[in-house]
Amino acid sequence: MPNQRLLFRAVPRAALYLAFAITGAVTNLLGPMLPELERQWRMDHRQSGELFTLQFAFSTLTSIIASRNLRFAAPLGMVLIGCGVFLLSHSDLQLAKAAVILFGAGLGFSITSINLLVAFESAPERTSFEVALLNFIWVAGAIGFALAYSYIPGMPWKGLLAGLASLAILSGVTLAATLRMLPRTSTPSQVAPGFNPLSLLFALFFFLYVGVEVGLSGWLPLHVSRVTQSSMGATAVAIFWGAMLTGRLLTTVFVRYFPRRMYLFLSLGTALLATLMLAYSHSAATLLFAAGIAGAGMSALFPLNLAWFAFSLPGHRSGWVLACGGLGAALLPALMGAVSTHNDSIRVGLVVPMVAVTLLMVIASFYREPGGTEQP
Repeated sequence: MPNQRLLFRAVPRAALYLAFAITGAVTNLLGPMLPELERQWRMDHRQSGELFTLQFAFSTLTSIIASRNLRFAAPLGMVLIGCGVFLLSHSDLQLAKAAVILFGAGLGFSITSINLLVAFESAPERTSFEVALLNFIWVAGAIGFALAYSYIPGMPWKGLLAGLASLAILSGVTLAATLRMLPRTSTPSQVAPGFNPLSLLFALFFFLYVGVEVGLSGWLPLHVSRVTQSSMGATAVAIFWGAMLTGRLLTTVFVRYFPRRMYLFLSLGTALLATLMLAYSHSAATLLFAAGIAGAGMSALFPLNLAWFAFSLPGHRSGWVLACGGLGAALLPALMGAVSTHNDSIRVGLVVPMVAVTLLMVIASFYREPGGTEQP
């Protein structure tokens, strides 16, 4: 297969990295803004959960379609993201739903297509490394937006969203031009859908993992702010993403020297411990520490599962497997919101990610080590 991975080597990394950083920022855009939006639009937890549901429901739908033509889906998604974010900057509650649908659909196109391009165009012995590096950049975008929103003095949130929207559209145009100029290869960016019973395990893992990640990052600011009776919610989510950023970077090193199955279970155990700490802690210091532990524990799960999927089912590039992540992100945060509202306590809502991480451990017990460590 001499030309199978020509595409990934030829694509300028800067174009992919810029686009993926923007998707990281927009995926987690609602979390840092949620306390402000709830005050401004007078939303309760249920209505906030509906916004998460809309975003990730439409992300799921477009994730399934994205695998049909990755070169077209990636730039189209970035343009939709830009339009949706710009609309959100000029929205009321009702118009915000349309904006969330737009950028949610764009995220499904872009995240799925870029992830699949990198995972399947990389050499097998480097897949975990390349996917971890790509998702390190995704987290950098997420934490960069949270920091810009929270800590840049005098930065109006509408102006910040307008700037992010412009950057997304520019990225889409650049990506379209870059991908259009590349030669077709023996494994083109159109990927055939398929089904394999083993793919159900990977799909369920994505469903639970993404739901937990989005649920924790989305509800963490409000939970910490209420428990501590302070404005430390933004700090907590920044620590969460900072720990995940560091963890993703370290993953690019660890996968070369440690068995991936051992690394996977260590990460899952850390994530479970973190959710327990978040649910039962009352002090600001412990909550902030738990936020960091949560980000570190979650950091390796997505790239490890995606690399395992690529290794175990080569050529099986069905978008529905990744789309299950969007479905989990649509349902689990909304379930957390419903449980929290019913019990008037976000602490009780944290039972949802606790159960989900426990189920992830059960799923991971069926995985088999795909060849030990990776080669540098």
